[in-house]
Amino acid sequence: MKALLLLMVFAANTVMAAAEPADKPGCSRPILVAASPMGRSMIISTDGKVSGLTHDAFNLIAKDTGCTFEYVVVPRARAFLMLNDGEVDIVPEAIQTPARDAVARFVELGKVSPMLISLTKNTVDVASMNELIDSSLNLVTIIGQDYGPEYRALLSNPKMQGRIVKTVAPENAVKMLLAGRTDALLMSPTTIADAWERLGGGTNPVVQEVEGMPAQSFGHYISTAQKSGFDIDVLERGIVALIRRGDLQRLLKSNYPEWSIKPVKLIIKLRK
Repeated sequence: MKALLLLMVFAANTVMAAAEPADKPGCSRPILVAASPMGRSMIISTDGKVSGLTHDAFNLIAKDTGCTFEYVVVPRARAFLMLNDGEVDIVPEAIQTPARDAVARFVELGKVSPMLISLTKNTVDVASMNELIDSSLNLVTIIGQDYGPEYRALLSNPKMQGRIVKTVAPENAVKMLLAGRTDALLMSPTTIADAWERLGGGTNPVVQEVEGMPAQSFGHYISTAQKSGFDIDVLERGIVALIRRGDLQRLLKSNYPEWSIKPVKLIIKLRK
């Protein structure tokens, strides 16, 4: 009888142990996330500590999946090179491009468009990309940002030469706009939300769509260079679950002002 009871306990424990991975399958090793300063999405302190919306989101994914995440602090441009070589597993919140699709799996979070951002007292009077090209407006963009072929065509248009300043820091872009050294910024409003709240004097900027510049998909890129297909599937399902439950929407609203996230459209999509 005692042996039978022991056998039943052993069997029950075996079933419980087998069931747990189905709920939280985990990953085969810690997942390396490229961490670069990205406004309130990714904040890097002077001692290298990572925080922000994306960090909070991956903490939730860790609870769901059992995977663990480690952060590699690296400049954004370098992050994509490391993704290509499999030196990091995830580059978060990137615009989808064919070149990146060739080396990593893209998990879409939503769509975002570059917007014209100007001051209330100097609102720009253009509605389309053609009007923008034919105008005399000066713009500031962020180096390394890519919003698709229409955006690239605009920047390379001969009529735009000498009218575009590219900077690496959102703070510089905001300072230029506030000082009247440019007419507008061309980027996603979330890029400058943090800098604007520190430098903008309590007023909101004017955010305008540019007709002819369609929204682009953005999301997390998961490297396929070293990861197993199992791990990638686990991570993808964890990311999608975050949107499905509304957690990502909640994080956006709690981290960013309303004017900056209006153009962001989240999408729930899981590959079959």
